[in-house]
Amino acid sequence: MEKAVEHLRAGNLQMAAELCNASLKRYPGDAHFLCLSARANLAMRNFDVATRRIEEAIRRFPDFATAHETYGDLQLVRGRAKEALTAYETAVRLDPTNPVTHDKIERARADMESSNRGAATSRNRRRMRFAREIESARQAEQAGDLKAAEMIYRDVLKKDPDHIEAARLLAGIAVQYERFREAEIFLKRVLENAPDYTRAWVDLVNVQRELDKFEDAIESASHVLRLEPDNPNSHILYAGAIGTAGDHEGAIEAFRAALDIAPDKAGAISGIAHHQKTLGEQDTAIESYRRAIEVKPDHAEAYWSLANLKTFRFRDDEVEAMQRLLNLEDLPDESRAQLHNALGLEFEGRKDYDQAFEHFSACNAVRRKHETYDPVD
Repeated sequence: MEKAVEHLRAGNLQMAAELCNASLKRYPGDAHFLCLSARANLAMRNFDVATRRIEEAIRRFPDFATAHETYGDLQLVRGRAKEALTAYETAVRLDPTNPVTHDKIERARADMESSNRGAATSRNRRRMRFAREIESARQAEQAGDLKAAEMIYRDVLKKDPDHIEAARLLAGIAVQYERFREAEIFLKRVLENAPDYTRAWVDLVNVQRELDKFEDAIESASHVLRLEPDNPNSHILYAGAIGTAGDHEGAIEAFRAALDIAPDKAGAISGIAHHQKTLGEQDTAIESYRRAIEVKPDHAEAYWSLANLKTFRFRDDEVEAMQRLLNLEDLPDESRAQLHNALGLEFEGRKDYDQAFEHFSACNAVRRKHETYDPVD
């Protein structure tokens, strides 16, 4: 998969598409290859092929956030901002931690707002400046050519140093290159000109956490809470910021505030469990992980987290539930690897070393599919 991604980023679109096609023959219905194939064909403007691929991905993996995000990309390129926004919002509900998808929501909203000239605000008018250049850069990003996109954004900023979107999107590229200090500078510039821009505050929180600026991240997360107090993701973001700084009790309270708004948010329930485990409250952590599984039965991460409690042993019905999940053809690879790992640890604890070895080997095989270096070769 990494080779296909490299070709996509280098602009070798046909080669990326061919690698995906070959991989799909080996691994029919693989979620990641379906989405990569869709992205490659989207960049080549093969809309019919891209549509077939991404619709198959969503049909097979309705809870796979990347599939909905890619579908949103397809709709946005085709000028269907409303449909793109719906897809991006679905992706965020499934994976609220991905900052790229939040960026795309802002782009879709900006496109929708810009079509309504009478309602355009001064900030939207600023976003519309250099619209052709920004769109070219966005297309370059979607094709994986980050260097070309970066050059375009920098050129826009030379002409208009206060361009909000160019600075924010350039920060996003800096993050992908792990140039976090540079990203922080650009995001602060954005917020000087647009202090109520929630998406920029969210990005700044994530960047400041990468820089270990925990107090700054908490302050930025507080801005997000003030701007969108009724959004459960605001409370989850704040929980992540204060939890990283060591305030585990406060993080649990923040996750519970998210659950007051969205009671079935499995990620928030698992977040509570992680901090309960850190506080040494193993019994309550186990209850929380099990509650997360109750809310989301295919929540492989919760099974994996339980297995890593070391002294924990699964009930027989939980082992059977994990085995049933592994029989699902459309189970995402990451979930499959986590379940194999959890079962390997469980059978190792039961001294059934043959089954443990079988599951650990299966876990490694799944992960090897997504690595460029294979030690077996």
